[in-house]
Amino acid sequence: MNEGTTEVQVKEILESPIWKTLPAVKNNQVHMLDYKTFLHYDPISILGQADLITDMLVKSAK
Repeated sequence: MNEGTTEVQVKEILESPIWKTLPAVKNNQVHMLDYKTFLHYDPISILGQADLITDMLVKSAK
């Protein structure tokens, strides 16, 4: 969630009929990412982000 998104807006999205019909949502394969962690896109940040995403996916596969 970015700094400009309110909790109410996030709740509206997560409860919307369109969101609930997405295959990833139906199969519990959605991962919420921290805006501040994934904001930067320089090479060093991307390497760290790739590690975080890898860990997240491996953990959810168990």
